[in-house]
Amino acid sequence: MTCLPEISTERTQSFKNHDTRVSFLDLPRELRDVVYDYAFRVQGAIFVYSPDPYFLYTAAKAMIVRHGNEGPTEPIPLANRIPISLLRSCRQLHSECSMVLYGINVFRIWSLGEEILCSTYRKLVRHVILTEEVEPRIFGSDPDDVGHAWKKRFWPSVMKNGKLTVERFPGLETMALSLKPPRRRRCWRFAFFSTRTMKREQRIALATEWLQPKCPWDDERVRDCLQISLVPDAIIRLDEYEGSRFAFDPEDEVQEAWDTTEFDEAFLLVKRLR
Repeated sequence: MTCLPEISTERTQSFKNHDTRVSFLDLPRELRDVVYDYAFRVQGAIFVYSPDPYFLYTAAKAMIVRHGNEGPTEPIPLANRIPISLLRSCRQLHSECSMVLYGINVFRIWSLGEEILCSTYRKLVRHVILTEEVEPRIFGSDPDDVGHAWKKRFWPSVMKNGKLTVERFPGLETMALSLKPPRRRRCWRFAFFSTRTMKREQRIALATEWLQPKCPWDDERVRDCLQISLVPDAIIRLDEYEGSRFAFDPEDEVQEAWDTTEFDEAFLLVKRLR
């Protein structure tokens, strides 16, 4: 993927060299769109980066990386999965393919401060993964310390990068940020979710009340696009080894798994509150 100073994705009709021959462009647009969706939709996310960020005009490279529960376990070059040559065949195909490649896939950009993607392609992007240096103190066990770190460090940084992201991608619809807590032996949960005696609905309501004053919105586009979720922690549970010769001693501590979607629902409620 090469970043050119100027490039157009406006639909321009291409013509055949031989009118008597049947070409791909003779197919109805509906059928061509089915082919584009199959050829250019990737599982996971497209990671775009610059191998030499200090060079003024550089060729951006792209890898397919895992996102959520989809995508390869190891990064693979984008060119190994999609037909790059189809984009370069003619102007009409370039226009039609670009709408699909940049419009339906999820993109992860290494640095928003660099012009890795030219403005023409950035206008087509609809889904972006927000790269954020997460403040580690938000994963602590003290609610007061977590609240201070969230409101004073974590959230201002999220809003700053969020504003920059929506400015660079004017057609953005979703901006995902995944929080991955540190690995611990015991089952981890946010400090404001530490009340285990409550029911799920009560914990979500309590977390929403805790989050709302610590998540001030000063940009409506960021509010509409931002999605924050937790990456579930891998926990070894005793019931998974029941009946196995590798079963743990009955006196071992059982780790209760926390449903991280409780946080996802609480943050969604915070977004809806005006």
